[in-house]
Amino acid sequence: KIWESEIRRGLNTKGDHTVVLEYGGVMPSVTITEANNATQVSLSVGDVAEIHLEENPTTGFRWSIDELSPGLDVIDDKFHIAGTPLVAGASGVHEWRLRVAEPGSHTLRLRLAQEWERESAADRRFTVDIVAE
Repeated sequence: KIWESEIRRGLNTKGDHTVVLEYGGVMPSVTITEANNATQVSLSVGDVAEIHLEENPTTGFRWSIDELSPGLDVIDDKFHIAGTPLVAGASGVHEWRLRVAEPGSHTLRLRLAQEWERESAADRRFTVDIVAE
């Protein structure tokens, strides 16, 4: 069992973005949802932002990171199926945890699309600007 005080780190590359894998009790400083699209959030260096966006990957539509400013580290990236019991084709929530690593203005831009399709105007977008001191 890993206790909150024990943190193990590893690095993994996912696409063009570095993912920092961290195990332990990392509590988010703020939770960001679709209601925060196109807004600005103020955080401090070391804070953790948790992003929750609805997704149904069985349709092929998945959220992916389009832009992640240097100074933001992805420490978790997962999907949770909504409700119980688990049902094939069920929608859920895609969740990311980002740690603010550097002060300044940072952007997170996400895109909901089918990976095999070209980019189109119909793709959903989510953007949040994070200002860190």
